[in-house]
Amino acid sequence: MEIEDVVDHVHLDQVSAVANWARHCGEGPDEREAPTEEEEVFVANSLFTAEQLDELMLVLNHVAMSEENLLRRFHYVSAVRLLAKLTDRVLLIAFYDKWRELLGMLNFYAVNHRIDEAHAEQIQQYRADSTTADGHLLEDLDVLYVLSRIGHADEENGLLDCTHQGASQLVRELAAMVMAANLLNRDNFSQTHKDILERIDELLHITREGQEKKSIGREGIKTEFKTSLVFPPNNGMKPDIEKQTHNVLRTLSAFFNTQGGTLYLGVNDHGIPVGLHNDLAYYKFSNIGTKDPYDEYERYIRIAVRDAFGPDHTSDDIFPNRTS
Repeated sequence: MEIEDVVDHVHLDQVSAVANWARHCGEGPDEREAPTEEEEVFVANSLFTAEQLDELMLVLNHVAMSEENLLRRFHYVSAVRLLAKLTDRVLLIAFYDKWRELLGMLNFYAVNHRIDEAHAEQIQQYRADSTTADGHLLEDLDVLYVLSRIGHADEENGLLDCTHQGASQLVRELAAMVMAANLLNRDNFSQTHKDILERIDELLHITREGQEKKSIGREGIKTEFKTSLVFPPNNGMKPDIEKQTHNVLRTLSAFFNTQGGTLYLGVNDHGIPVGLHNDLAYYKFSNIGTKDPYDEYERYIRIAVRDAFGPDHTSDDIFPNRTS
């Protein structure tokens, strides 16, 4: 069946629904426990027939392969993986598990401009064990291997192998750039080295705004992350500022009544700053004439905290950092 035929049979709102379902069911939302397999089966069966499930797997796989944005690609792959799980496709589950893991490694590079040492070892193992069944993941593995060699000017043989005709054009270009970057870095051509790294980002469709965004750690007893003050989790990106404000105040209440802690707004569950752009575009903060949306955002939080806990908790150290 051709992809165009599949799209004719599957409504786009169903594709959107399963993508949202995967994002909220597959990634451990911060306001409830992950659903049981029975709940997942119920949701899937209530949305789709068995034939549509197979068609959606094909559609979402195609969309994932063509999606340039890493986060959206991860969500689409998560959706296909869940559909494979619901239809008991053991080999496909393993395939999409590996794809998600590789996307996670690539996202780590996009955030930190390096490949973690543990990731590098796992990439080497995957490449050694790879087969033709890995399909397009073979290119992803080669890309990650090349990126893992950045800063390793003494290990050029593997990069030379990646410049040969057997590799894809993307891998060959990346390997040549990494070899040049390593050479220039060794000889202290810092600006040219930086320019090459930026070109690598362009090839991989990685967009960086300002300084690199690094993980600020993990959630714990004294640390909590919230991506938004306006958009609650599991709500299809629909604004509900009252509900999400209650969620934030509930976290602050727990801190105030125990040993204290830090709540970060504009940070996802992985500790990566994602910014407050969507929050600041909300009408309550953006439709205010000449006023600064961030100032109105702060003012809203100060009032909410004061009304909930009294004037002792409204000092400036509620806002030590801006992540926007």
